[in-house]
Amino acid sequence: MNMKNHIITLNFLPLKSSDFTFDVFRKKVKPNEKKWDKKVRYYKLPDENGKYIPYWVSFYPLKDAELFSCKASTNIDLTKEYLKYLLIKRSNEEHIKLHQYSKKFEQKRVYFLIEKIKDKNQKVIGDRTIWLEPYFLKNRKAFGFLINYKFIKSDKYPFNKEVLKHSLSLNDDYQSNLNYYIDKYTYLFNFIDTFLPKIKYLTNAIEISSSFQELKSSFLKIKQYLFSNNQQMNSQFRGIMEFGPYQEINESPFYFYIFKPEHRPYALDLLQALNGDSFITFKGLSTFKLPNQNKYNTKAFYIKEYSDTELDKIFSKILETKKLNPIIIIVLPKKEERFYIKLKNKCLKFNIPSQVVHIETINNNLQLKWSVGSIALQIFSKLGGVPWIVTPSNKNTLIVGIGQSHKYDEETKKILRFYSYSVLLDSSGKFLEIKQLADEQDKHAFLKSLAYNIKEIVRNYQNYEKIVFHVSEKINKNDIKTIENALRTIDNNIELSIIKINDNPKFFGFNKNENSLVPYESSYIQLSNNEFLLWTEGLNLHSKKVYKRYGNPLHITFHYSNKEEFYNFHEKYLQDILNLSGANYRGFNAKAFPVSIFYPKLISKFSKYFKELNLDFVTTNTTKPWFL
Repeated sequence: MNMKNHIITLNFLPLKSSDFTFDVFRKKVKPNEKKWDKKVRYYKLPDENGKYIPYWVSFYPLKDAELFSCKASTNIDLTKEYLKYLLIKRSNEEHIKLHQYSKKFEQKRVYFLIEKIKDKNQKVIGDRTIWLEPYFLKNRKAFGFLINYKFIKSDKYPFNKEVLKHSLSLNDDYQSNLNYYIDKYTYLFNFIDTFLPKIKYLTNAIEISSSFQELKSSFLKIKQYLFSNNQQMNSQFRGIMEFGPYQEINESPFYFYIFKPEHRPYALDLLQALNGDSFITFKGLSTFKLPNQNKYNTKAFYIKEYSDTELDKIFSKILETKKLNPIIIIVLPKKEERFYIKLKNKCLKFNIPSQVVHIETINNNLQLKWSVGSIALQIFSKLGGVPWIVTPSNKNTLIVGIGQSHKYDEETKKILRFYSYSVLLDSSGKFLEIKQLADEQDKHAFLKSLAYNIKEIVRNYQNYEKIVFHVSEKINKNDIKTIENALRTIDNNIELSIIKINDNPKFFGFNKNENSLVPYESSYIQLSNNEFLLWTEGLNLHSKKVYKRYGNPLHITFHYSNKEEFYNFHEKYLQDILNLSGANYRGFNAKAFPVSIFYPKLISKFSKYFKELNLDFVTTNTTKPWFL
């Protein structure tokens, strides 16, 4: 295969021509004037002197408004809104049924109802839809529509495997959907074939193309992992088994087991599996240079019930032992997650790592066989060990993944508390520590604390040549601007950068050179000067076999840098993001998300659980990845 000419087909239907004009009604915005009608919008447009000033704009006549002929390029946001207006207008004229989706972030899209799905009892599961969203592809200077499939679950229907099947995550047999890309392409192609001909002519001058946009892709280096004595291999599992972990723990652990008396057989089965006595596929904790569990380093505590009282008793006993480097292993049913979350919160307060293993997992011999290695991996990592690192692209670089969460008033939905935290990693993927950035009741105080602690991180890590802040899609523009402004005030020689990473983007792409339509791992395409799509998982360059459901690409935006040459070396930063997707210590087959984004998501998830149980969100600075 000629890698230089490799093409990825983007889920974008360009217009036949992006050179068009359209009429709008506009009137100048008066000082402190507020919006008075849902049909008007605020845009900056050129006045009679060519200066861009604020106007109220509508596609319908306005009192005291002037008619303005607007070029497509005059205001891109206005043009996209006009295209959405035309799409809805044409759909209504053709009596095409649209799905009304009320979520705020979905308002830019138009949802077409393809099919209403019911279960065998005739209960409505949800709607199959295809959505279109106006978009300007800067790389081609082309307007058009992004298009994608979405299954929208009914509010009254429970989230279960039926929902996952119609969302294309599972196949008809409720197994991982290896045909995810094929199924999605089929739905989109059917829409283009049956629906699009009715609406493609938005006006006489504006026509939607029936063909997806093709873009040339490039390739990064495949992830390589380093193990003990810097031995290298491209498989985490095989590397650990053959060479051992990159960095062993400093102090032998003490294992505390917690379970009910009637669950003792499950705890024994888990202990034997972790010691390597159950399956030939896993040699035991010794694989990670951890001591096997025995009567000298392992102690069991029985609990009568899953209550706060029992939890307090257990912790009193554990703390009384004064054992060094303890880890708690709790065996319990899945339904007792409430008790586990309370235990996790308590462990966090005392900086003791914990590992939950569900009885259902232990009771399923096949499931335990393939998960015991990942359980041992988590135990080892939580104790401070480093199983492997990746070969970094940017050496001597600190990666700071930033996460946020909020505490809301359940009735008013008002934010009562603002939290922000950071996960610090070496560009090799090695976990360094968690640092709290903010915990405030007031938004202004939150932003002030955020800025201060961002500066503190830079001050405390002066030994790095580069510090790159990875922020998720959930962090809003104002908060990113606060981080940027804080970095602008720092005067030193360290390269400081901000990169935004979205692991659930509206973009998708197909590899039409292969029957599976799956792009190759490490391939990427450029959407604009500072935007890229990167596939952290996909087909292997040496094997075309699909062995799992490969997820969406990452949407990566280079937001800020204090060095002008930052954008000229985008490939190095993309390479580090790809590499960090292989540094996930949660399991050998864990999701291929960069841990700079994935780890803060895990912390945010625990934060949500803590808040639901009215527990304090303890974000104590720690060097242990308790959230795995």
